[in-house]
Amino acid sequence: MPDAPAAPSTPSGSGGKSPSDRDAPSLLTGPSGKRIRDGFPTLINLPAVPGIAFWEKEVTPVGVDGGGPNDTTNMRNTAWRTRQPKKLRTADNVTVKAQYDPKVITDIVAQCNVNQQIEVVYPDTSKLTVWGWLNSFKPDALKEGEAPEATVEFVVSNQDSTGAEIAPSFTPPTT
Repeated sequence: MPDAPAAPSTPSGSGGKSPSDRDAPSLLTGPSGKRIRDGFPTLINLPAVPGIAFWEKEVTPVGVDGGGPNDTTNMRNTAWRTRQPKKLRTADNVTVKAQYDPKVITDIVAQCNVNQQIEVVYPDTSKLTVWGWLNSFKPDALKEGEAPEATVEFVVSNQDSTGAEIAPSFTPPTT
């Protein structure tokens, strides 16, 4: 009976992997950056009104929406409808569930529809600054044993007070 062919040898210290396996990118490589492990505290700042009194309980920060596809299908397509991305993006609104001090409702009303900078400050101290306005302040029903709460919505305008287009701006953490 003939001998079985010898198994291919692997270099010492390779963990039994062939050179081509070692050179392939790993599917387990993690993303770069530092993961925030807790959303607490995420805060909203209005630099024009630093003393406005509401206490954030939940913050939904700015998102982005590409606006859907441009349909490029025509009568010369043969099997598939075709699409292309739009050129412009939309910054989604910021929403906040917050406790508030009823004494400052006048201040909150005064900020309604005032285009200004809005800062979302993340737990790692990084900051996303956008231009927009306080669009709505909707108090919840007041109940015994619960602090007054409201849902606050900020619309992102992407325009400063002169009307110039201003993209959202990210500031890295200070630590």
